Amino acid sequence: MGYKAPGDMMTVNTFTVSLSALIAAKATINNVQKTKRHKKTSHFERKA
Repeated sequence: MGYKAPGDMMTVNTFTVSLSALIAAKATINNVQKTKRHKKTSHFERKA
């Protein structure tokens, strides 16, 4: 494994965490929409 500057590792870690959070949020929203589909239109769908 080659040398990595601390700044580069920080950027990679931040990007990975952000991507994971984005995927988790998307999955959560999809689950909420599936659960509430038979009820009134969700806040997310109205904004879209």
